[in-house]
Amino acid sequence: MGWLGRFTTAVAFLAIGVIFSPETFGSKSTALSTYLKLAHLLSFSTAFGAALWVTFIGGIIMFKNLPRHQFGNLQSKMFPAYFSMVGVCGAISVASFGYLHPWKTSSTAEKYQLGFLLSHFAFNLTNLFVFTPMTIEMMKQRHKVERENNIGEEVGWSKNVEVAKTNPKLAAMNKKFGMIHGLSSLANIMSFGSLAIHSWIPVFSSSASYLFYCQVKQSLAMQFVKCTINALQRLGSPRKNDLQWTHNVIILFT
Repeated sequence: MGWLGRFTTAVAFLAIGVIFSPETFGSKSTALSTYLKLAHLLSFSTAFGAALWVTFIGGIIMFKNLPRHQFGNLQSKMFPAYFSMVGVCGAISVASFGYLHPWKTSSTAEKYQLGFLLSHFAFNLTNLFVFTPMTIEMMKQRHKVERENNIGEEVGWSKNVEVAKTNPKLAAMNKKFGMIHGLSSLANIMSFGSLAIHSWIPVFSSSASYLFYCQVKQSLAMQFVKCTINALQRLGSPRKNDLQWTHNVIILFT
């Protein structure tokens, strides 16, 4: 099935969803409310599904089966598109959910739901504009060093680890790459977790376990900010505003 067929199928299912939505048959909700609910559902589910696949399934399968340089080059093209798509979906989710649940009239659970959507959006933006460009740049530098040592076309890390034991330049590059890549992965996990909790809040919003989770999440967010700033300072971030921008965005939304 070509892209036109897939697009037509998607539009058909979207139309069926709108036509047979309960709101279409006499609910008090307005037509705009109906479409906003649909927009929130589609954007949220798209972001959640994409994050689940890329984080826990697709990336692992590719790493275990592709030559490492080929895998890295593919990731350098895929991740900017992935974070851009998830960012757009996050923006749509925030806008539609915020419109449907105005802050002044929202319940506590709905306010937390909006907060977690904003948290997801913030972590995703940080990855898109800070961590991903730095990770790709460091990856290219490390690929250059590895090609000089005739490694990188194998599957897995074995040859890199062996050569790094006798090559200080490669060892230092591995350390820098691991640090920024780790922060990028952590931001992605926090973003995915925020989406997951957004969908679970109505189930346990009044429970003590949920309140405990909120406290833990806030503490983790603060530690994430501190680790990010320390890492960027140690790496010598090429962008003057990276430190302040990262700090402000994450603090604002968490």
